[in-house]
Amino acid sequence: MHGVPLTEKVIAAARRDPAAGALPYLLPHVNVPWVEGGVANPMDEALLADAAFPSGRPLSPSLRAWLAYDISLLERHKWFTPDGDFAPRPLDQLVGDEMGDFWGVQYPFEFAPVYKQLGPEPGQDGTPNGTATDRS
Repeated sequence: MHGVPLTEKVIAAARRDPAAGALPYLLPHVNVPWVEGGVANPMDEALLADAAFPSGRPLSPSLRAWLAYDISLLERHKWFTPDGDFAPRPLDQLVGDEMGDFWGVQYPFEFAPVYKQLGPEPGQDGTPNGTATDRS
């Protein structure tokens, strides 16, 4: 099961117990409830109709279904700008905000090419595999 049917199943579970942990792997250390305060806060219909990712890509039907039910979980994790649009965040910031700084630094936004990460390797021209490139 995936997509809208899975989202509908999660919404049904959240309606039964809004205080249940959305991130059970953090329990018992931290409870992140599905719905803030036990009362769902749907996204305004007009805002949802025009909602898109910062890249301009459309939202998936399952995300639209969730946002029509509640936005509080995503609001708590700073997924929106003050005007209600999706906040553009690089992957390292997103992971850091969700899982903590330790994990955020594992996902740097600007990935260095592998040959730079590995350091100098034997090769007549100084590249790891001995093949000259124009990459800098």
